[in-house]
Amino acid sequence: MIKLIVKYLIIGVAWGCFAFVANYILLDLTGSDHLLSIYENPTANALGLIVVCIGFFGGGIVYEIERLGLLLKLAIHIAVGTGLFLLVGFNIGWLTTENPAMIAFNIVFNVLILSVVWIASYFYDKRKVEKINQKLIECSLRKPLDTE
Repeated sequence: MIKLIVKYLIIGVAWGCFAFVANYILLDLTGSDHLLSIYENPTANALGLIVVCIGFFGGGIVYEIERLGLLLKLAIHIAVGTGLFLLVGFNIGWLTTENPAMIAFNIVFNVLILSVVWIASYFYDKRKVEKINQKLIECSLRKPLDTE
C-alpha cells in the first residue's frame, strides 16, 4: 500500500510541475495581461499546482478500495480534488470572493473534467477486462498439447 501511495504522489507532483510550466508557456505565448497578477509569486503557484495535482491524481487512490461503490469513489475523488483546489485557490489568490461566478465555474469545470476522466478510465478498464476474459475463454477452450 505504501508503494501505491508513493506512486500516486509522484504522479501528482509530476502533473503539478507540468501544469505549472504549461501555464507559464501559455501565458508567454498568448501575451495575456489578465493572468499576470496570478503569477506574481512563482514559488507559491508552483507549490499550489503541485498540491492541487496531488489532490486530483492522488485522490485516485480511492479507486483501489474495492468495498466502495463506483459513484462513491467518484464523489470522494471529486470532493478531495475540488476541495484542495478551492483551498489552495483562495489562499494563493487564484480565486477571490469578489467573483462568485468564477468560483462556481471552477467547481463545475472540476466536476466535469473529473467526470470525463472517470468515464474514460471506466470504459478503458472495462475494455481491458473484456480482452482478458476473452483470452481466458480462448485458453480454456484449447485442448492441452500431448507431451508424448
